[in-house]
Amino acid sequence: MRKTEEIVYSITETAESIIHSYNTRKGLTKALYFVNTYFPLRNENIKKEVLELLDELLKIPDTEKQNYRGRNTRNSAISLLYRLLNDWDNALLFQEKTMDIMENLDTQLLNRNIPVISAHYNYGSLFLNKGDYIGYSAVLDKMRTLPVTSKAEERYLHALLLQLQLDKIIFSKDFENDNIISEAELFLKEPHPIKGIYHDTRIRLVAYYIHTGNFNAALDKINQLLNEEISHTLKTFPLHLRLLNILIHYELNNTMLLPQLIRSAYRFMLKQELKFEIENIILNFFRRILKHIQPKQLQKEFDKLKLQLKSASQDMYEQQALQSFFDYRYWLENKRPI
Repeated sequence: MRKTEEIVYSITETAESIIHSYNTRKGLTKALYFVNTYFPLRNENIKKEVLELLDELLKIPDTEKQNYRGRNTRNSAISLLYRLLNDWDNALLFQEKTMDIMENLDTQLLNRNIPVISAHYNYGSLFLNKGDYIGYSAVLDKMRTLPVTSKAEERYLHALLLQLQLDKIIFSKDFENDNIISEAELFLKEPHPIKGIYHDTRIRLVAYYIHTGNFNAALDKINQLLNEEISHTLKTFPLHLRLLNILIHYELNNTMLLPQLIRSAYRFMLKQELKFEIENIILNFFRRILKHIQPKQLQKEFDKLKLQLKSASQDMYEQQALQSFFDYRYWLENKRPI
């Protein structure tokens, strides 16, 4: 009788383990889709789905009885969901759980070094978004010591290190570090190993050139992105390219092009049903200034835009949009109407 109970218990435990493994894999797939499509999270329907998925994953046990893949998958998915919710402390907590599991494993079990490199990149990115530059620097130093066993892994690591450093430059507005910019430009002369990061690297360079007043270089970079056949997974990314394209042409005094570019951006917003506040504020600003040619009138529009952005950024998700794509507030600080 006791042996029968042990067999039943073992079968039940195995079945539960299989179910947990399936649910964690499904959860990670959905979490990746949400982050890669809807970050920053400004869609209330998706937010509801994110919270439901988070609740499901948190109920799955994280014990040493579970295999390392299942635990790693669960914690990675939960960290991604907390990232979407702008809960950086919990996102870091569950990313640290993932890191701990990886550090206690032989990297051969992971088949290659790429998962370890990616996990460190995500970890550093979370510190950066939280504004913890000490934690970010510690992760960056650790990444530089990570083992690579092929040219492909070496280039993969280099791409992520560059991206983190470009993010830091843009987030902190430290535009004196032009060595990283030169390194990134050189790196982009060869095929990029990560499609999504390739686009992110280019848009960081666009932001850098705008903020440092090199609008011709910014235009060159934005044109490369606009002409790319492969699009970014984030729904709002193409819209921000259009908005930055308008801004750059405005700065270059290409006023004849602005009406067409503004109409194109507006049609894109309608077609994609993008109704987010920051993007609407920026597009409406450019629509309004076409009607004003007097400096005093233009200055009023700039002042109005500053107030609108200040108000909108009180919402943490709209604030995240400004940080993730382009901080128009910084552009406005020293801006004078042309």
